[in-house]
Amino acid sequence: RIRLVAGLVLALVHVAAAGSLAQTPATSSWTGKAVVPRIRIFTITDSNQPALRRPGLPAIYHVSQESGRSLLIATDGLTGWVSSDQVVSLDQANAFFTSQIRANPGDSYSYAMRAIALLAENPDFKRAMADFDEAVRLSPADAFARGSRGMAWIAQQEVVKAIADFNDAVRLDPRNAAYLIDRAAAWRVRRD
Repeated sequence: RIRLVAGLVLALVHVAAAGSLAQTPATSSWTGKAVVPRIRIFTITDSNQPALRRPGLPAIYHVSQESGRSLLIATDGLTGWVSSDQVVSLDQANAFFTSQIRANPGDSYSYAMRAIALLAENPDFKRAMADFDEAVRLSPADAFARGSRGMAWIAQQEVVKAIADFNDAVRLDPRNAAYLIDRAAAWRVRRD
């Protein structure tokens, strides 16, 4: 049961460079690729109501369609169009966020996203946890970093540590239902 939850956690991590990192792939299609946002705050245009723009979430998205430089991306409960310059493919995310960290070592978002990329590609928990720890150290009030680290703790069967991070995430961002759901799942694993 723990392995099933750990597998689901890795699949649901929020909860990812060839040539110039700022360029989009010239010859390859984005369709079918997993992508992550380059920056914490980006905008998604609703796929059903083009006039409706809303903030995107830091998460792993999947590209289902492209039109010029626009990509139709989706993650759990959120689908919409973004410009391809707002995302980086998951297979290039580690290199991209490493470059961002070198340019701005105080950027907690880049540490958290590099950790997510490290877990998504081929789970490297030691390096990912070091990045999550650094993201939390740099920005102790960052609910995203704490919630993401909580998911990584669950994947490592460290349920007590996960619950502590989810408690902090809920305290820091009480309107984000994902942290409540993640905490409830951790409590359930702990009881099993």
